[in-house]
Amino acid sequence: MTTGKQLIEEGRKQGLQEGIAQGIAQARQRFRAKVLRALRQRFGDAVQPYIEQRVAAASNEQLEIWLSRLVMGATLEEAFAD
Repeated sequence: MTTGKQLIEEGRKQGLQEGIAQGIAQARQRFRAKVLRALRQRFGDAVQPYIEQRVAAASNEQLEIWLSRLVMGATLEEAFAD
């Protein structure tokens, strides 16, 4: 493979990796937004800024745990208990 083709291939791979990373970041942000929307629909004004901050900083795994607790009928305090 020529040097030019190698550079093109490396650029393509890098662009693909960056695109995947950006897609994952966007998916995480959408998931966080959906969790917050579900919280606000269920608990309204009881969703305080500290809960919003916890959701913003949470891993996907933690978000799934909280969402599962909410679906099972947990109170806001139960859902976010550590």
